[in-house]
Amino acid sequence: MVRDGQGVDSLSIQERAIEDARAGCLASSQKVTRSYEMNCQGIRPASLARGLELLCFQANSMLMSSVPIQIDQIYVPAHLRRTRDPAKVQRLAEEILSEGLKTPIQVRRDANRYVLVTGLHRLEAMRALGETSIESLIVRARLR
Repeated sequence: MVRDGQGVDSLSIQERAIEDARAGCLASSQKVTRSYEMNCQGIRPASLARGLELLCFQANSMLMSSVPIQIDQIYVPAHLRRTRDPAKVQRLAEEILSEGLKTPIQVRRDANRYVLVTGLHRLEAMRALGETSIESLIVRARLR
């Protein structure tokens, strides 16, 4: 067992930090977690928090990059379709023509397609403009 100057078990601190990272922001980024575990040898507890903070930021950046997705591959659930406002779609389409799409929509992966999470009016505005793809953030399904 490795102990620091204050008698704290450094190995258990590192193990707890790895478990916290797995349960939190790095749950879906196994590659980054494995890389972190390999580099944990010899890290002092004081620098562990800074390293974890940087690691979480890098993992969130990797997970939250937008990608173009074909509009016809996006399924819109019925509860979202009911909230469609044609006037809002028209206003957004005009804004997208002049300024571009400012915020990507959010989708989650399904078996053979993507399911819209947020951004119904942006999606419909892009469809109305005749676009075939839209910038999207791929998010995980919410656990219930």
